[in-house]
Amino acid sequence: MNVPACLNQYLRDYQREGVVFMHHLYENRRGGLLCDDMGLGKTVQVIAFLSAILGKSGTPEDQHMRKKDIRRFQDAVHRHIIVLIVCPSSVIYNWKREFETWGFFSVGIFHGPGKNEVLERAKQGYYEVVLTSYDTCRINELKVNEIKWSLLVVDEVHRLKEDTSAITQTMKRLQIACKIGLTGTAIQNKYKELWCLLDWCNPGMVGSMRDWEINISRKLKKGQSHKASKRDLADARHIATKLKEQILNKWMLRRTKTLIAHQLPKKEDQVIFCPLTPTQRIVYERLLRSENFDILVRKNEICDCAEGMAERRRRGECCYTKNGDGVHWKYLVLGNLITLQKISNHLALIMPNADDDAEKREKDLELTQIAFPNDWPTRKPNFHEYRDPENCGKWKILERLLENWKKHGCKVLLFSMSVRLLNMLEKLMYSASYDYCRLDGKTPIASRMDIVDEFNNDPAKFVFLISTRAGGVGLNLTSANIVVVFDPNWNPSHDLQAQDRAYRIGQSRDVKVYRLIAAGSLEELFYGRQIYKQQQANIGYTASNERRYFEGVMGDPTQQGELFGTDNLFALHQESDIITKLILKRTEAAEITYDVADFHVSDTHRDDDDDTHEPVKTEEHDDDEVLAEQLRSIDKETAHNRQSRIERDTVAAILDEEGISYTHINDEIIGSSKIEERISMHAKKAVEMCSNTQAPAFAFEMDADEDDADEADTKSDMHEETHPQPEKRRARNAKLLSKKGRIRTVVGATPEHIREQQLHSMARFFKYSTTEAFAEYYDQAPRKQRDFLRKAFYDYLCEGNEMMP
Repeated sequence: MNVPACLNQYLRDYQREGVVFMHHLYENRRGGLLCDDMGLGKTVQVIAFLSAILGKSGTPEDQHMRKKDIRRFQDAVHRHIIVLIVCPSSVIYNWKREFETWGFFSVGIFHGPGKNEVLERAKQGYYEVVLTSYDTCRINELKVNEIKWSLLVVDEVHRLKEDTSAITQTMKRLQIACKIGLTGTAIQNKYKELWCLLDWCNPGMVGSMRDWEINISRKLKKGQSHKASKRDLADARHIATKLKEQILNKWMLRRTKTLIAHQLPKKEDQVIFCPLTPTQRIVYERLLRSENFDILVRKNEICDCAEGMAERRRRGECCYTKNGDGVHWKYLVLGNLITLQKISNHLALIMPNADDDAEKREKDLELTQIAFPNDWPTRKPNFHEYRDPENCGKWKILERLLENWKKHGCKVLLFSMSVRLLNMLEKLMYSASYDYCRLDGKTPIASRMDIVDEFNNDPAKFVFLISTRAGGVGLNLTSANIVVVFDPNWNPSHDLQAQDRAYRIGQSRDVKVYRLIAAGSLEELFYGRQIYKQQQANIGYTASNERRYFEGVMGDPTQQGELFGTDNLFALHQESDIITKLILKRTEAAEITYDVADFHVSDTHRDDDDDTHEPVKTEEHDDDEVLAEQLRSIDKETAHNRQSRIERDTVAAILDEEGISYTHINDEIIGSSKIEERISMHAKKAVEMCSNTQAPAFAFEMDADEDDADEADTKSDMHEETHPQPEKRRARNAKLLSKKGRIRTVVGATPEHIREQQLHSMARFFKYSTTEAFAEYYDQAPRKQRDFLRKAFYDYLCEGNEMMP
């Protein structure tokens, strides 16, 4: 296999590996998936691979090669390679440009006007490569199947994720032996999607969908629950490893950006939880109380009719199956979700728009009357409503951030799923005199690359307004260093694809991503499901030991947890209850509790060469020294935090001034966890020994010999505390460590009510049901374990967290 030197010299090592992978599939007439992260150059890998199998030299002579062959052979189409590439219509011309950049190919476009002529010339052998779109291929399936294609390449192959969809069935019927799919997101929502792709490229090789669901999907999802038993967790980890090693390693090649992290600038994906404005919250609550929402919100309550109460029937199955217009509640779900999503973003989105059809205007008028019962006639979607800070908790924050980024010479990509919201943001661009570009579903395909070039090459262009669906793939926008996702999607890949328009090979500046989430609303649930799906994908790809944040199991109506079911969809949480934060903290507390229980065993019994767990290091000091060192450590940490607050960037200051109480970095909560790896290891051991396998995976249990050793240590510690050494007895007395003005630092004289408050907070922190239960556990724990408990709790407080009530 020879790739022309003029192209090969620009390939990175991992890209050459991808070329070899595809060539191996082609030689063996098998299918496969190239699933590299977005931005790693899947397109250039395909072009390099095609250069090799087409015998390209990399010189201008290549462009005349096919014509010469046609003159020499009558039946050229059956003697020479011809490749069909199917891709989204929005990137057809991007593919054509890439072929022109990397070599000399005869490329035809089977799409739009003149497409039939292109197919006829392809039959005659004039083209080496034919580009077409999904819809064009589906509509012209019979014509496409008339040609004996050598190879099929499908870009964004995740579009075939639904086995029963028309496009998936069309692509399965194409009579082509070697099929190669390209995607950075083979798993977007469900494990079933991966089965669909594998079954498309190698029919029948991974069993039936039913077998896949029973043997793989269900077990992986069940084991990822926060409440999973030891057996559930052990089974899930075992299945994930088998999936990776026995199936995916054969037919899928996936690399992530960690391969080139040293060659790329940094990327930070910050999720900002924006509080709803008081008006947004009032409107949200009014709609939840309205008929079409109430029938959904209360459908699981016991019906108030005599028969319903006697038989314990739910309202949604008894007297309240339909609304006043005779529409079943099942058909109200989607429309109501869209309405709540609009309210979460901007109240002007539910106001009647003159450009809409009469039916939609009437529905929006009904919503407006419910939302604004006292002044609905004055509520019109105009610039005054757009700029009203009470209508959108995100708008003012965005305005201030844009002002800041403009001052610092940034270029911004601003994504939204709503074209109407893009129209509103466009008004903001006008009013602020920002130079901008725009791309959405109505932008002609042929002119999209020109708009991209304009934004990349014109320093005056400040903002690029982009529809998430239309501009989430195929665009290279490395001139931008800021990405704003105004509204999240159910599907995490949409938001990730948006980010990777800027963060890819060719980027020279650090990229900052800001995702704006309406806290407490449906949008926060969207984001929670994104975390869930990102973790499921990582488990499917790499058997990653992901942290188990959520109790719910997708697809299991008996385990809906915090994410699934209509009860969660149609809930509005208090501003102070950022559910995502509470869920993450719950898992953190459970892990700390497990770590504490495992600490003494790990310290005593773990082999010296096992570095999976690093116990807290303690030195032999007397109590005065230890306490003084702890105070110095706390003081040092406080000074560090104070300095960090002084040095924080202007973005953090803006968020603070606008009342943002919580943000986090997405990458810090996704990915393999050391402690989860240890929990999984213990779960597997419990299953192997048939020891209490139905206990929660977070419940730590020691072996008998470990328990005996721990009991001995406990007795020793209790004896030491009963008969303390003289120097340790002195440490129990209050002692003044320092005095500065009116501030005194004293050890040993903490007021009793403060000590009680801290003890109660520690019990809550470590997930004990009562303070008494925690106190009993603490009193019986070995000294090192108690040290670890205190350190974990006070480190938590030193990070700026408040004591738990």
